[in-house]
Amino acid sequence: MSLAYSEKAKDKNLLYGFGNAFFKRGDYFAALAAYEELLTLLNAQRSRKEQALTNARADDAAFIERYMQTANNLGATLSRLSERTGDSQRNGRALALYAEATRAWDALTRNPQTMIRAKSVGLAYLNTQNMLNAKSSYQSEIYTDIPMILENERALEQEEAK
Repeated sequence: MSLAYSEKAKDKNLLYGFGNAFFKRGDYFAALAAYEELLTLLNAQRSRKEQALTNARADDAAFIERYMQTANNLGATLSRLSERTGDSQRNGRALALYAEATRAWDALTRNPQTMIRAKSVGLAYLNTQNMLNAKSSYQSEIYTDIPMILENERALEQEEAK
């Protein structure tokens, strides 16, 4: 892991995987650092490409999905840290990130031709409801999938036997 990080410290897939692994281990400060770095890279990409959260092009969907997952996961990390430390500023930022992730979910699931919304809700919406309903025993959760390859890396292909 450290070799991959030393060679590709700005790899978005690697940062996302680290964030998820740290979160699941309960190391929320390390997860916070990974997700913060990743969100900074995604925001820079969004500014550079002037990429709005619209699902107009096929390559937009992959960006929107990663942005949504990162914003939600960073929000969940901040929420868990807020529970531990009592820091209400982290809680407030978590709510703002959940709102961003919900907007991205809407852009991802809304039909671009008809503008009709999907009937499903995203994880960020559920996490927001958890924060607003203090009696709930639900804990904020993250998207747990981890990319199998690093960014800009070709997937291995198996040759067919003749």
